[in-house]
Amino acid sequence: MKFKLGTVSQDGITDEDIKYCLQDVEILSKAVLSLERTFQQWCHSPVPLELPLTTASMAYKVWSARFWPEHWFFINKKGKRMDIAFCHPKFNDSLQEAYFGGRVQVICEPMEVQENVISIDRNSMFPAEMKSQIFPDMKRCHTILSTRSNLLNIIASENLVCWADIELDGQGLPAFLPSTDALGRRNWTNNQFSGWLAEPEIKHALELGYEIKNIRTLHYAHTIRPFEGFVEHFYNLRTEMKKNNDPSQLWIKLILNSLYGRYAMREIALRIDNDEEIEEIMLSEDAINYELNYYDGTNREMPFLISPTELVKKPSSTWFGFAAFTTSYARVSLNKAILACGDGACYCDTDSVFFKAEMLPEVLKQVKLGTALGEWDYEVETPTNFIAYEPKAYVFVDNTGNKIKIRHKGVSTNDAAGNLLPDAGDLTKEQISRNVVQFRTSMRRGLELGSQNVTIKKSQRHYGKDSPFRRWKK
Repeated sequence: MKFKLGTVSQDGITDEDIKYCLQDVEILSKAVLSLERTFQQWCHSPVPLELPLTTASMAYKVWSARFWPEHWFFINKKGKRMDIAFCHPKFNDSLQEAYFGGRVQVICEPMEVQENVISIDRNSMFPAEMKSQIFPDMKRCHTILSTRSNLLNIIASENLVCWADIELDGQGLPAFLPSTDALGRRNWTNNQFSGWLAEPEIKHALELGYEIKNIRTLHYAHTIRPFEGFVEHFYNLRTEMKKNNDPSQLWIKLILNSLYGRYAMREIALRIDNDEEIEEIMLSEDAINYELNYYDGTNREMPFLISPTELVKKPSSTWFGFAAFTTSYARVSLNKAILACGDGACYCDTDSVFFKAEMLPEVLKQVKLGTALGEWDYEVETPTNFIAYEPKAYVFVDNTGNKIKIRHKGVSTNDAAGNLLPDAGDLTKEQISRNVVQFRTSMRRGLELGSQNVTIKKSQRHYGKDSPFRRWKK
């Protein structure tokens, strides 16, 4: 017996296929039930798992159940305690403006062979900062006169933190702030900054000698340490799992690293996919306020509308104060390691730095090597040739030109048999991206669901130039 799915073809799904599918469903169901029991133990409550389920949502629910700040509540009209915290929208909105991602930068000359390079990364960078640092308390936020003296006094206080719409000038000083270029792309080489910035980077900039040119708005809050218990619980759990060779420790790692992002969830735009509502809106004057899209883009079928201006849901977990300060602390920690590398710094990526091996003694004055939370460890310990092309694209090469480690986001480095592709890691040549066609891509582009999709990619910066591998005649 065969079952046909999608377009009719010679091949179909056999009874054996269904048997395997049912076995997978049974295994998955047992895993989910086990996960729910574990989740309830973490929460100290018989809270059921709810869909959609992500590691970030689980992390947030555990944090809320076990580590919610004691003073984050109010008493409603019925005299019932409600564990809710809120502040004026201007504080959250400004902190959203001060929220930036990890620093990924080619520091050395791109596409040039750098000799004797090693790399180190920090163990659980974000959780380490969350555990040890102070954060703005949502319930105790304020605005103060935007003066230099007020800013410096808040920075000097152990009980207050601030964020500001500020202009900083670091002419002649190391650049590290999250500036943007004329096209809106991140630019880590600009030592001028204008915009909202969290205290960790403001403080670090002033320590390096940056000058304050203007403070347009200055907000501050009392401090809070909301993550000590959460990070300690899961980090200790992961450490124990690693000792027992439990592969589930990788999942605990995801939970540890996903919580901060939960506080940076943005509002969700209204989506309408009911045919009658779509027709009514498209025939009205409000049609200009919506964007028409199709679930099946190839055949222009199954339409839906999105309203860019009307937001249907604002996540209840949003507080950019936690997210913005977490990533700000992390970027300062990374920059201190980069500065210790001096002229030997080659590349950095969020929680790792690549540098000339001769600078290791200086680096060790700034960072501590080890395996504990927040300590640094080797990614590549043996000094090796290194070529950086662009963010998320680099290669380590031995002295004969053999590629030891390749990192190229969005590109396949091996063929279907698992063999290294000859041109992998050489962005002067064509690169291959190989993946499986997923449901939405299948509908949008008219491709067969589950089929292999191979795409040729060419680097806009480096394709067609002289290859750095000419050094080894490869």
